[in-house]
Amino acid sequence: MEVKTSYLFKDRKGNTSLSRDEMNGLKLSHISRMKELDEAEALNIAEGLEFLRNYRKDDYLEIAFAKKLHKKLFGDVWRWAGEFRKTEKNIGISPFNIQTELYKHLEQTKYWIEYESYDWEEIGARFHHKLVYIHPFSNGNGRWARIYTEFLYWKNGKSPPLWHPDMDPAMRRELYIHALRDADNKKFDKLKKFLDN
Repeated sequence: MEVKTSYLFKDRKGNTSLSRDEMNGLKLSHISRMKELDEAEALNIAEGLEFLRNYRKDDYLEIAFAKKLHKKLFGDVWRWAGEFRKTEKNIGISPFNIQTELYKHLEQTKYWIEYESYDWEEIGARFHHKLVYIHPFSNGNGRWARIYTEFLYWKNGKSPPLWHPDMDPAMRRELYIHALRDADNKKFDKLKKFLDN
């Protein structure tokens, strides 16, 4: 699996001080600004990508793998990495339904792949959208979902999405958000197009 940074979609203000809430669960006491957090997470994500590069098992559509992947990407930075969130967020489903809905989604994805229920672009779009929609973790969901989607492509011998690295970051984010909102209404064309680069 190729290492790249375009999945980050970085648009946070680097010199912004972290609030007390934003620091909750942070393992690294020297971090106080968003830029420092971004750098620490980027190092951890690089290690997580190394884990994926060497991953040979076929259990990548299991809940244990989904949690392990999040922990590998963020576990050096956050105490709660790899654990499903226990609180409501302004995005995502109820924390009480995360385990069940993620399990159902991963099982559906296995079915789509085995029986070729959709073309590959639609499988990728549906897989990615539902991961973001469920929003299983306290933070890092977007990066986790993009990396997990890339891994799904890679494991199935497909060229993974590049997330439009040459596009203006603000425009890329806007197109991505609009594509996800359309997918909330079962319209996957924009997200398919976004993933097909």
